[in-house]
Amino acid sequence: MQDSLSQSLDEVLAAERDWTRAHLELDIAMIEHMLAPEYIQVSDTGRVIYREEALASYRSGQRHWDIAQSDELEVHLYEETAIVIGRWIGRGENQGQRFDYTTRFSSVYVRREKGWQIVLDHSTPLA
Repeated sequence: MQDSLSQSLDEVLAAERDWTRAHLELDIAMIEHMLAPEYIQVSDTGRVIYREEALASYRSGQRHWDIAQSDELEVHLYEETAIVIGRWIGRGENQGQRFDYTTRFSSVYVRREKGWQIVLDHSTPLA
């Protein structure tokens, strides 16, 4: 049981690293793979963004990341569901506008045949 729990924890942490790397490399295929079909994002302004709108913002070709980093990670496992809480640091440019921010985020991952996919995420800006 403990080995299975450790393996799941390692898999979720690997998925979070893949998510970060996909941003830095703007790996659209990886981002598409990681976002579940029912993916929902609640933005820091409370706006609800669905999968296709989120993907369109990556596909625009007008986004570049200088820094994409997640740390201070805490993972809670519930069988085939994982909640990841952490800190996200992002810096770059989107549609000609520079961005530089740090947020506290929570992401809900679900284990699927394709591996761990994100079904929901939310972020709150940090000062």
